[in-house]
Formats: sequence, structure tokens, C-alpha cells
Amino acid sequence: MPTYDTDDELHRSIQKARDLFEAMSPAERQEMSRRQAASWGRAEAAFGSDADEAEYAAALASGDPDRIADVRRKEAARLAAYDVSQEARE
Repeated sequence: MPTYDTDDELHRSIQKARDLFEAMSPAERQEMSRRQAASWGRAEAAFGSDADEAEYAAALASGDPDRIADVRRKEAARLAAYDVSQEARE
């Protein structure tokens, strides 16, 4: 028996997700897993390395539009390279 409030929005959202997952066919679960992996891969590509993340944070903190545009261009290039690599795998 849970020792937390099960009538809150978070609990209801989690339960809804569980219900949806349990209602999926094996093929739907496999497709969901594939799409999640692709999404995580794109996120990792967008974030880049720790140095890339630090550069992005510093650019945002600086407020310099040119610096921000530069790190966003680098992010877009990483995503494009990732997408091309994934297309080559398919």
C-alpha cells in the first residue's frame, strides 16, 4: 500500500502512462522503444560534449546574440550529422 498521496496529478499521469503501455501490443512497444532511443540519441547529439554544454551555457549567460547564434549553429550541425548517420544505418 502506497505511503504517499495517490490522488495527485503526478500519480494520475504516471498511472495513465502505465495503462497506455500495458495496452500496447508487442509491436507497438518495440516501435516506442525504437523511437525513444532515436530521441535520446538526437538529444545527446544536440547537447554534444561537456565542453559543448559549457560553451552553450556561457553563451546564454553572456546574452551575446552572436555568441548564442554560433553555439546554436554548432548544435544544428551536430544534429544534422547525427541524422545523416542514422539514415545511413537504415
